[in-house]
Amino acid sequence: MGIPMSPARRAYLGADSVFYAENAAGHVHIASPQSRLAPGYTLKCADTVPDVERFWKRMDAQEREAAEKMNEALFRQRERRLADMRANLNRRLLSLDCSNAERDFIKQCLTILDRKEDILQRNSVYGVAFMQEHEQPLAPAPKKVEVA
Repeated sequence: MGIPMSPARRAYLGADSVFYAENAAGHVHIASPQSRLAPGYTLKCADTVPDVERFWKRMDAQEREAAEKMNEALFRQRERRLADMRANLNRRLLSLDCSNAERDFIKQCLTILDRKEDILQRNSVYGVAFMQEHEQPLAPAPKKVEVA
């Protein structure tokens, strides 16, 4: 099992108790007895040390999940924006009225977009997770040298 808790650790906290609101889905937030609760929330109190620790663990997990969702949404947004830029540049590159100077410029822009996508992938949640799961981080992208 675990280490038995001392009676002092189970002690009633009194003024140091933590009041929180919880809904049926398990979402919690800090509240007070005077707080107006949103519909579906009930006021609860953590008044022992184990209860308070359990509450803070739930709050931490909830905040981590919210941060992960936000990071994922930002990653997808950046990914879509880069894909849109690439599609617009390729469309212009294939148009009949595109001059050679403009084609060269667009090719350089596409090269820069490739580099940005590499950086985005390395800095994504997935890139960081890969580095944490493996002994060696992702290998750097090979330098592309074009001879003109």
